Amino acid sequence: MASNNSADVLNKSLGSVAGVVSGGDGKAADTSLLIATHLLVIVIIGGIGTVAVSLFGVLSNVVNCLVFYHQGLRDRMNLCLFCLALADFCFLMCSAMYGIVIVFIVFRLRGFGEEENMKFVNYGVGIVHAFRTTSGLYVMVIAVERCVCVAFPFRASSLIRTRTMAMFLSAIALICQLGFICQPLKFNVVETKIGGVRQWRFAPSPLWLNNRVVIDIIVHVIFNISVPLITFFIVSLATFITVIKLASAMDWRRKTSSTSTDQNERQVALTKTLVLASCVYIVSTTPTVLTKVVRVFVEEFSAFGVYAHLDGICNVIADIFSAINSSVYIFIYYKRSARYRQKLRAVHICRR
Repeated sequence: MASNNSADVLNKSLGSVAGVVSGGDGKAADTSLLIATHLLVIVIIGGIGTVAVSLFGVLSNVVNCLVFYHQGLRDRMNLCLFCLALADFCFLMCSAMYGIVIVFIVFRLRGFGEEENMKFVNYGVGIVHAFRTTSGLYVMVIAVERCVCVAFPFRASSLIRTRTMAMFLSAIALICQLGFICQPLKFNVVETKIGGVRQWRFAPSPLWLNNRVVIDIIVHVIFNISVPLITFFIVSLATFITVIKLASAMDWRRKTSSTSTDQNERQVALTKTLVLASCVYIVSTTPTVLTKVVRVFVEEFSAFGVYAHLDGICNVIADIFSAINSSVYIFIYYKRSARYRQKLRAVHICRR
């Protein structure tokens, strides 16, 4: 989702599109064109596109939650997949609300305007980031769990119990929410009057001014930069090791003509399904990772820098990829898992 400055960017963009028509000097025209492009990306991708993808994802994750609940949460992997679906559901619900707010603001529906936009961004964006980070960490846990199961097949079941996993997953969700709670504490939305015209803007809060270093380290250095990059790296590494180990194990079985039990076949099928899900996560998270890496090395590539509008466009595109990632797991489960299809039909019959 957007940063606090996105509200400023949206409001300024709404008033600057006319500059594209009037032109002016070449540099001003280029700037106005970039502003107009940014606004179109916000409206079409960040608004309408996000709402469409998120609403579909909300429904798909409700289905996922029901299926994995009926499969039984005493199984460690079912518990992980249920929690992932629940985190994605919460993330997409918030994303859909954010997209709806953008559409309402741009088209001035139901009196939505600058005040509502800035308040929603300031007080709601931390929650969205927290759920998205939670979802990514759950994907990391699942990828590492599969890697351990493939690398140490005879010891994996004894390494961590389902109850311990449940406590660990709950701790991840709680820590993410506590970490991002600092984000809305940085600014207050205040009313100002310029030339008799009422305007709204972000003002640094006294809490942030008195604890600026600590809050910035928690929000930006740890949760906005370090956690997503580390999560991406671990998921990529664990998935790579899993693919190598799984291919080696299957090759060994073919050469030795070793017969596989039904349980082994189910575990192999499950591992392939989860590897595919991890690959989807890696691909869809790449835009976010690239944006964060560029921001680390290019100081002006930020919401407050020279490339603010380019940064905003990249953020919106990265956000829609995150929403797509959280929405498409249902296709992977349905296509790759016979048990998932069986339980889905059973749930459908029960609901009828």
